[in-house]
Amino acid sequence: MEHSKRGMTTVNFRLAFRRATELLGLSLNQAAAYLAVSLWNLDLSYYLLVVLVLTFVFSIYIKNLSIGIAFTVLSMIIGALITMGILLIPPLVYRSEFMIEFALTAYPTFIAKLVVFNMVISIFASILGGLLSE
Repeated sequence: MEHSKRGMTTVNFRLAFRRATELLGLSLNQAAAYLAVSLWNLDLSYYLLVVLVLTFVFSIYIKNLSIGIAFTVLSMIIGALITMGILLIPPLVYRSEFMIEFALTAYPTFIAKLVVFNMVISIFASILGGLLSE
């Protein structure tokens, strides 16, 4: 009887670890897309295409529509936070108070504009991938 409880805990831990790594992977992909637009001036249409493909592939891999949509929304938020952290590193290292203040005011509005487009495309891709995977 103890063995079955231990086995159940191991299975739950593995599933939680798997889900956490999936969320981290999608969040890093979102952060990379945000950085591509902000640092390399990637065109919005290419950005949306990258987001569409990444979210679609992720939703097919997950095979669960509700988890796919929830992870997509969470990854947009976590990816935006990762992007803000990466963009704040140079001003923090060089101790430029003006650039820190500028980064904290300009980058959130820039990322918020991207999230609006990202939300529509990602939810559409999540629904399409979730339905095709079933």
